Amino acid sequence: MLGGRVLGPSEPSILGALVTPMRAKLREDGTWEQILRLVREDDAAKAAQLEPIDTWVPARAWVAFLDRWMAEVGRERVRLTGREMLLHELSVGRFASLQRSWIRAFGKSSGHLARLTPHLWRAAMRKNGTIRMLERGEGFVRLRLEDAPLVAGSRAWQAVLEGSGVGLFDHVGIEADVQLAPALLQPGSVDGLFSWNV
Repeated sequence: MLGGRVLGPSEPSILGALVTPMRAKLREDGTWEQILRLVREDDAAKAAQLEPIDTWVPARAWVAFLDRWMAEVGRERVRLTGREMLLHELSVGRFASLQRSWIRAFGKSSGHLARLTPHLWRAAMRKNGTIRMLERGEGFVRLRLEDAPLVAGSRAWQAVLEGSGVGLFDHVGIEADVQLAPALLQPGSVDGLFSWNV
């Protein structure tokens, strides 16, 4: 039992400490309450899992929120907020010490920075897939998030993650692009391409 809520051993979850700053940001303009009301209309049980935020938030509830949010505000706003949230987490939030340690050990090279992604995912998720490096070359890295059907089925979650990936590079002054899409030959997985100018 975590935070008063029992999570089954195979229930995909996201760290509540990452949902909380996004909730605070979206509350600034009333968006959180508006989207939560829409989620409640669709599925009251999922909405109840989003208020209050527990140690771990069930990923199915998070997907319901993200999908409704993107339907209301559009992909670019969701992606931009994902970028802003990761910049915050890398600067003063949950990932700040991990990011500083990584840069001390490996520097700010783009290829090494993209390799931080699996570690960030492992720290933030529970039973929600693993990230594997597929290919690395000059100016790009290809990753695959395996065994993550909730992410593969949510264009909104993919948009948040694309923005987060851009934020990871922005944090060290590198302009990059991140594109995610469901893996064509591996259902339930997501392929990611991080690219930058060399």
